[in-house]
Amino acid sequence: MQRDEIRRRLMAAIGVGTLVRVARDAEPAALYTGFVLAVGRKWVLLARTADGGHAEGHIAFRLRDIKAVRWDTSFESRAAKMLPSWPRLAPVPLETLDLDRTRGMLQTLVAPSQLVAIQFRNLAAGLSVGVMERLTPHHLVLREIAPDASWDEDLTHSRMGRLSVVETGSRYLQSLEMVADSPSRA
Repeated sequence: MQRDEIRRRLMAAIGVGTLVRVARDAEPAALYTGFVLAVGRKWVLLARTADGGHAEGHIAFRLRDIKAVRWDTSFESRAAKMLPSWPRLAPVPLETLDLDRTRGMLQTLVAPSQLVAIQFRNLAAGLSVGVMERLTPHHLVLREIAPDASWDEDLTHSRMGRLSVVETGSRYLQSLEMVADSPSRA
C-alpha cells in the first residue's frame, strides 16, 4: 500500500467510530486494532482495542513503518460503542498533542513517571518497558522495568529515530504499575 493511501485511510478514519487494522513492516503477522484519534506528519495515534472491542490503552505508530490500513468489518466497532469505555478519547487534549515530531510526541503523549512500552525499528528485542527519565536532542533515556516489576539500575539510551511504536495505558502496563515500586525507590 502506498504512503499516500495509508495517510488518506487514516485521516478518513478519524472520528467515524469504525475500527481500523494496522499492519507494520517490522511485524508482518501482527495486526493492531483501534480507533484513529489523530494523524500527524510522523506519527498516528490509535485508541487501541483488544478482543471484543474492549479498551486497551493508546498506541502511536511511526507512519513510515505502516504497510497497510484496513477497515475492520467485524462486530467489534459496534460492541466497543456499547461498552462503558466509549467514547474512546485521547489521553491528552488533541490540540496539545504533537504527532509531527518524535520528541514532541513523547513530550505530549507520555506523562511524567507513566509506564510506557517502546518498540524500536529493526530490533528483535521486543518491547522496552519503563519510564522516561529525560529526552536529549537525539535520545530517549528510559529507566526500564522487568516483568517481575524490578527496576533496572542502568538507564537505557536509545536514538529517537529508531522508535517505531509507543504504547501507553494498556492493561499490562496498568497492572505492572500497580505492583511496581516507584523508580526513585528502586
